[in-house]
Formats: sequence, structure tokens, C-alpha cells
Amino acid sequence: MNLLRRTAIAHAVLFVLLAVLALVDDTQITGLNRWVKPMKFAASIAIYLGSMAFFWPVAVASGRAKDRAARVLAGTLIFEMLIIA
Repeated sequence: MNLLRRTAIAHAVLFVLLAVLALVDDTQITGLNRWVKPMKFAASIAIYLGSMAFFWPVAVASGRAKDRAARVLAGTLIFEMLIIA
């Protein structure tokens, strides 16, 4: 299983964990549960990375360039999710 697919699955699992947190913790920020924004980001990142993983094999680039791009893409989105959560 490639890096993009594993990262997409990890974000989908994170979405479920954040949903459980939203059910347990009812703290509101401007009238909205504080876990809703990280949930939205986790879902959108999971969908984006899942789509990228699906189309990655047909990308026109060398294997080394695709590996490097996948590491940068996954790393930046993981970092973004850490900042948001």
C-alpha cells in the first residue's frame, strides 16, 4: 500500500475519532462544536489523498519523482492537520 493511500486511511480514521470526540465534548466556539472544523479538514484531506492515490499510477513522471512528490504531499497535509487539530 503506498504512502498516499495509507495517509488517506489515517485521515479517515482521524475523522471517526474526532467525531467521537465531538459527541463526548460539547464545548462550543461561536455556536459550533470545536471538533467540527478538524473533522471537515480530516474528511477533505482523506478524500483528496484517496483521489490522488487512485490516479497516482498514471502520473507522467519518474518513479523517484513520484515518490518524492508523494512524501512532500503527505508530509505537508499531516503537518496541516496537526496545526488545525
